[in-house]
Amino acid sequence: YDLGTDTIKTKDWNKQMSLDDLKLICDEFKNTDYWQVPPAYSAKKVNGVRAYKLAIESKEISLKPNLVKLINYEIKTFDINQGKITILIDVSKGFYVRSFAYDLGVKMNTYATVIELKRTKSGNFSLNDCYNFQKNENKNENNIEK
Repeated sequence: YDLGTDTIKTKDWNKQMSLDDLKLICDEFKNTDYWQVPPAYSAKKVNGVRAYKLAIESKEISLKPNLVKLINYEIKTFDINQGKITILIDVSKGFYVRSFAYDLGVKMNTYATVIELKRTKSGNFSLNDCYNFQKNENKNENNIEK
């Protein structure tokens, strides 16, 4: 699901896949409620214990799927030679991006993992509304340079 765990399986990337093929696969998910299984390394609870804690202990867990929706997507980059894709997605509550990467891999007849994940919006909050502490660390409370 992501690079935070050991690689379990590998499979050659289909270099014949086109951007149009990828769009068709993404379109299968778009605006359709579908059942998505959360990743084992998630905050979901199994018998009162967080799934990620059980996963760390290599315990077998079975998580119930959630009904989720891919509301919209935009393919930002598609590098066929390296098998890397960057997708901006708008999703419903309960959506797991790492599970979506896994589901895309299945549809593409390969394995997929998340290399980088950035949440740009959650509910009414977006990155555009956030305060950048690094950018403003040299200013005082009146926004004046120190």
